[in-house]
Amino acid sequence: MNAQQLIEALKQLPQEVEVGCVWDGGIRTDVRHVWLTRDGKHIALADYDALVLSDWERPVDAPDENSEEYWHAPSAPE
Repeated sequence: MNAQQLIEALKQLPQEVEVGCVWDGGIRTDVRHVWLTRDGKHIALADYDALVLSDWERPVDAPDENSEEYWHAPSAPE
């Protein structure tokens, strides 16, 4: 699915509901962040504090793996 197809699918759904990701048989994580990956080939969806190991899967503005080996998506606001 590409970004345009995702946007069109989301337009058909209630706009006020939370978005989650299904894995391991159920919704296991909420979507709290979205970004274009550093390599420009994917849009990533992540929950708060999601661990991203691969340099190319991080956002463009995130530290690279040479300066921060383990990068996490931002935490929940306090």
